[in-house]
Amino acid sequence: MTGALYYGYIQYFIAALELGVPTLLLLTNRRSSLVVWISLICCVDVFNAKLAVNIPAGPIAGLILLPVTSRWLVATFKTGTGRALLLQCAYLLLLGVILGYLVPWSSHGVRRAFNETAQGRATLSIIRLVGDISLVIYVADYVRGRVEMSRLLHWVFVGTTFASAAGLLGYLTSTDLYTTLTGVKSQQVMYRLHGLNYEPRGLGLIAAYGTVVCVAMLAQRFTVTVVFALLVDAAALFTAVSISAVGAAAVGLLALAIFQRGARVPLILAAVGCLSAVVAIGSAQPHWAEQWTEHFAGHEVGEVNQSGSDDRFTRVAVRAGAFDAPALLFLRDHPGYALVGTGPELIVVPDTEEAAKLPLYHWLWEQDSSQGIVVPPTIGVLYQIANGGAIGLGLIIFIVAFGWRSLLALATDDSVWGAAAGVFIASFFIYSVQVSTVSAIPYLMLAPGIAADRIVNCRTARRQASPSGYTVPVVALRSVLG
Repeated sequence: MTGALYYGYIQYFIAALELGVPTLLLLTNRRSSLVVWISLICCVDVFNAKLAVNIPAGPIAGLILLPVTSRWLVATFKTGTGRALLLQCAYLLLLGVILGYLVPWSSHGVRRAFNETAQGRATLSIIRLVGDISLVIYVADYVRGRVEMSRLLHWVFVGTTFASAAGLLGYLTSTDLYTTLTGVKSQQVMYRLHGLNYEPRGLGLIAAYGTVVCVAMLAQRFTVTVVFALLVDAAALFTAVSISAVGAAAVGLLALAIFQRGARVPLILAAVGCLSAVVAIGSAQPHWAEQWTEHFAGHEVGEVNQSGSDDRFTRVAVRAGAFDAPALLFLRDHPGYALVGTGPELIVVPDTEEAAKLPLYHWLWEQDSSQGIVVPPTIGVLYQIANGGAIGLGLIIFIVAFGWRSLLALATDDSVWGAAAGVFIASFFIYSVQVSTVSAIPYLMLAPGIAADRIVNCRTARRQASPSGYTVPVVALRSVLG
């Protein structure tokens, strides 16, 4: 009873913070502090209240900001990045209405709670999507120049480092910080840390973002503080024992190697940091190596052997895990939905039927309370194809292309925008490998691209108004004087 009371009180307190902090900062017009708050809640999960439904703090802040950001929609739509973002959002909203309400997916006989049915998931996903879009529009409007961009990078750097350091602290002290602070039982796995995040995979993803942020900053300016933070992120990344997070970090670092100027030395430091982390953790915790071996080899091979199918695609698909394999099999059998999508996070309803065909996933129906698959795919590319199909994925590629082009234009002679460009493109590649349905950090990472696009458009408009390069008043004076 005491535990239940503690859980209730602490969750109501977290909900009060989740609603009260952004509201207070908005009413007092403290924009910088509000962006600091947004950067923090995108990196840790302890501010996500779990009451009737679980809507993370990021989308909640975005919904609170909606009265302000709705006035900036027209200005956002005038940029190529913003236009592609809003079109992608509108397309997902349309799919959500059609496949969630008008012609909803069937639950195939499993006993789903309302929030796990097509109608319930469509409602929650649409609310979260609107909140995430509002969030990125607000942050993008905040970035008016290199000073604000520098602050945003600094706060993301602090947030990711803080999350990684908290994970290491919990690991070294054998303390479940997430459960202690929230009263919620975390998804704890032996010898895998999660710190202030709900699960090890979530912390691993934040550490992956932190790693690329550090490398992108070091490519522009070498500081001991950032080097130390890079080591902390690398240690958290490997101690989380998340294959997908390590893969996401590797792809992000590869993107920096290809697209970021001056990244060679920081990448070498990242490699040394990762190797040092592996050696140090492996020496201190022998069970950690065993966990990696089981997670990477034995468990995955066992899943393939239990797939119960001779089909090569199926045997490969099950390696992706219980949340990704059914989605892959559904899209293979229904290629039309791979083109148009199944709606925002609605894939879990139809792909449950695909999971039922595999003996490997029969445990989903062995429990009386089973609701089937309730978690959408975690592979970023698959997640987006499942949501919006190839159409939605194409719009995301346009978002990145427009933002990257504008960031490069600003990064020519400016180290701040150079670091922002590196973080922006690396974040896209990280997102393509691993996505979190809890953290809004992928949307936060879109803000530099939208802001850069707006700034470049403004500069272009001024140059077009003054072809000779002079300001408009000077041009008028020159024409009068002949």
